[in-house]
Amino acid sequence: VVLAEGGYLAAMKSRYGIPNGSKLDSCDTCHGGPWPGRNVYGQDLDAAGSGDDLQNAFALTDTLDSDTDGAKNWVELVNGTWPGDSDDTTPVSKSTWGSISDDAARTCALARRS
Repeated sequence: VVLAEGGYLAAMKSRYGIPNGSKLDSCDTCHGGPWPGRNVYGQDLDAAGSGDDLQNAFALTDTLDSDTDGAKNWVELVNGTWPGDSDDTTPVSKSTWGSISDDAARTCALARRS
């Protein structure tokens, strides 16, 4: 738990603008099941090499839809829904972001929340 709070969780909160005390401010964002297991989002982060380069692992998994609910992982994280739980999703239409890149859209979404 200390590792997640000190490293993984802090990095995730910073990258996606996750507020303190929100439901995503938790180890459950990646684990979400019996400890120390990982949900599908946590498994994707692990497969992307989160132990080697966490920011690269975030970048590699941003455009995935780990829980196959129709919303990319970064969209769920920015909007406060679980990227590893298909029952908790963000309603998003593809026209919302037009043709800009995922990185640009994530930056815009975070800026609007500030």
